Amino acid sequence: MQNFQKTESSKPIAWLHQIADIPGGGVIEYEGDGVPAGTPVSIVNGRFKKYRFAVVETLAADDATSIRIHKGHELKVGDVIKPRGGAGVSKAIATLVTTEDDYDTITVAVTLGVQLAVGDMLVIADKVGSDAVDKYEPPVGLTGEDVIEVEDGNVGVSVWVIGVLKKEYQHPLFEYLRGDIPGIITV
Repeated sequence: MQNFQKTESSKPIAWLHQIADIPGGGVIEYEGDGVPAGTPVSIVNGRFKKYRFAVVETLAADDATSIRIHKGHELKVGDVIKPRGGAGVSKAIATLVTTEDDYDTITVAVTLGVQLAVGDMLVIADKVGSDAVDKYEPPVGLTGEDVIEVEDGNVGVSVWVIGVLKKEYQHPLFEYLRGDIPGIITV
């Protein structure tokens, strides 16, 4: 793959104060759907990836195949999901209904086998099955700038671990990641 130099964004600056970053930043795998400033990222095989997750919106019994999740996730049909860091079988998302204003509903063909409480996280798993693990480590920081459209490839970005981010630029589900990135404050 080819690495590309990022270009400046015409969007307003998302950060009020950038205090500590990962020295030298890193390369993020660009998947064609944009990476706005303030996106949580994890390290996978030495490269940054968007940390993709969902947050359970209402209680789901251990035999449930339909799960209501908060808006703001980046899951897609075919993604393999499991409860974050916990027990449960990982399954592929069979359908994703996004027609409701307040929540989305994902459906898996077979239950995950564990009760999901309000606020529990569903994360991308490494494979389908009972011995699956989280595909991504918890996020290590937030991107410092927008990654605007480039041809398929990799883009260098700064990744911040301590700073003050404008609230309007935070990830919609950032509140659930505060324990992973405690140095980021939003105002």
